[in-house]
Amino acid sequence: MAQEGQDNNFNTIEIPKVFRTFISEEHFTNCIVCDRYLLDGSTDYVIEKAFKDGYVEIEYAMCMECLMKMREHMSQESLERIGKYFEENFDFMSKRFPLIATGNNNVEDYISKCIFKDKTIEESGEYQIMGQFRGTKMVFSAFPYMVCKDVIEEVQELLSAKTKEELDDFTNRYFGLPPDLKEILRTKKPVIF
Repeated sequence: MAQEGQDNNFNTIEIPKVFRTFISEEHFTNCIVCDRYLLDGSTDYVIEKAFKDGYVEIEYAMCMECLMKMREHMSQESLERIGKYFEENFDFMSKRFPLIATGNNNVEDYISKCIFKDKTIEESGEYQIMGQFRGTKMVFSAFPYMVCKDVIEEVQELLSAKTKEELDDFTNRYFGLPPDLKEILRTKKPVIF
């Protein structure tokens, strides 16, 4: 398969529709936290989207600097538990390396099944996708990936009370919603792996 481009030894393509804004299908332009402009190529960033029955419930872009700061606010206990979960449930060499090594730029091959449980989007119903980007390019690395509802629930159980509080604060600050929609976000906290 032809490569569109390479960026630091990783394949890149123009950002696909699935990682653009739901309503306008435009690029995310700014970090949800610091408002840094993201499309000039000067910083890496992630986009996370949560879906239920094919509809987007949450979507945002965050620069890597803010993502790392957010991770610093997570408890050591939560980070260790999540790290252990990754070690026990994700094998980069078998699940990602073959796709990257062959130059596979088909986003669906990366996000159609849960990176941990091999459940499809259809089997999960609720899922989250996350990708890494620079400017208007998607970077293929361990990203992009999809996590199914089962994994989201399992990871939520690994989080300490302190980390859950930090994620609740993030949700309230950036997704200030009416009480009925806040209930949706109570179980749809950012994955932040």
